[in-house]
Formats: sequence, C-alpha cells, structure tokens
Amino acid sequence: MLSGDGKRLTPREQQVMQLIGQGLRGREIARQLGMAYFTLRQHRLNILGKLGLSTAAQLSAVAAAMAAPVREPDSDS
Repeated sequence: MLSGDGKRLTPREQQVMQLIGQGLRGREIARQLGMAYFTLRQHRLNILGKLGLSTAAQLSAVAAAMAAPVREPDSDS
C-alpha cells in the first residue's frame, strides 16, 4: 500500500492496519501479533505519518474503509 507521498507501508504495518480495520484495540493487536504494546504504538505513529493522518480516529476510519468488502453496484438501477 502506498501513502500519499509514495512511502510504502511495511508488511507489519499492513497487518496492523488490517487488525485496526477489524475493530481490534491496541493491546489486542499487540497480543495477536506477539509484540510489545509500545512497539504497536510506534507502528501506528509510522502509519499515521506515512498516510498523512493526524488522529487515531482518522486511522481507524481509513483502516475500516480498507477492510470493508467492495460491493458491486446494483444492476437494477
């Protein structure tokens, strides 16, 4: 995944984004990925910077949008 300025998220940052998008909280994500909570916080800060975001709410919204299944447009309309 590319950010706005061309920086790529690392595979680990992508995993963190997926889990945020699934609604997991910080300590749950850290436990699931086998990392310290403070390591997770650093990954989140890195993601925020790469995506040009400034709040956890923005990060959650972007992660949720990425995790949402893509729906095909209705052919009835």
